[in-house]
Amino acid sequence: APIPATFDKYERFVYKTKLLKQIEAYQEQAMTSYLKTLKIADAYAIDDESVRKAREGLARLMFTIGRCKDLLCVESFSHPPFPNGISEAEEEEYRARFEEIGLHFQEQAFELYRSLMKLVVQKYAAGEYVTHAYVRLYQNFPEEYGSSREQISDSTISSPVGWKCRADTATGWLSPDYNDSAWQNAKVTTAHKVQGFGQIIPSPLTLDGTMTLATSGGDPSLYFRRTISMNDMPLAAALVLHSTGAASVFCNGIPVSPDSISAATQTGSWNLMGKLRTGKNAIAIKVSTTGSSPGTIYPMLVLRISRMSFAAQPPGQDTILSEKEVRSDVYKFPVIKNFSIEGTIAKK
Repeated sequence: APIPATFDKYERFVYKTKLLKQIEAYQEQAMTSYLKTLKIADAYAIDDESVRKAREGLARLMFTIGRCKDLLCVESFSHPPFPNGISEAEEEEYRARFEEIGLHFQEQAFELYRSLMKLVVQKYAAGEYVTHAYVRLYQNFPEEYGSSREQISDSTISSPVGWKCRADTATGWLSPDYNDSAWQNAKVTTAHKVQGFGQIIPSPLTLDGTMTLATSGGDPSLYFRRTISMNDMPLAAALVLHSTGAASVFCNGIPVSPDSISAATQTGSWNLMGKLRTGKNAIAIKVSTTGSSPGTIYPMLVLRISRMSFAAQPPGQDTILSEKEVRSDVYKFPVIKNFSIEGTIAKK
């Protein structure tokens, strides 16, 4: 049913909605016929070419209707077909209406896709249109429809960003909730050859030149701290540290004993597991200094992180589609006359 060429974009949109409404009875009859055929075949263990075509036909029917509604939703949000000659105020009113209409079509589209997935489980649907429906569901609900896999990776935080420094202590400075906005950013100083880190060597941090080193009590020290947020607990976490003076390490106010400090490299490792928590954490370091020169630290956090990834694996396929293949700007859905919009359409 070609859309009349004289229609403007608003009239085209209305035409498409009416077209879908008019074929509902045919749609229901077709689905009933397909399902009747498939259920009889299932009861009598028939699996010939006609049954396979029925599975594919049912999938094509459900995907096509769902995709038409899906595209109307995308059009409503991304390219609202305003009537010609309306004012800006009227345009905003129409925009709100189109968003409501778009949400309605979206619900209907994804309900059809989900119903199709259930029919796949019952072995009543199969073929390429099952894949198309699955990909559309995965694009919007990867955690629900993706195949979950655990990925374990090691991450290092060696950047100087976030480290604060002070020449004297302050009440509560070990706490994650302590306000360190008055502290100076630690100064990146000249790097010297240090060992014990491997390929990644963190930046050397020291007292900013504008600050005065405290000498009261005969125990001049530098105080460093930084906060780090954890959405999930790591599998392993350690602070690897080289310092020019004796270092005391704290995690969320709890003293941490070193696992090891190399006498040759003066680089050690402090295990932070059992002291970190989800949310905000504070890593604090007190470094003793000698003479008039401020001490220097080379701090690096090493985390082993477990993340769940969700790969796209269409029903009945052993092959996993790559992240790029299922991107909404890459994956090619079948063109549906009257409904498919030319060009790239952003996912809504």
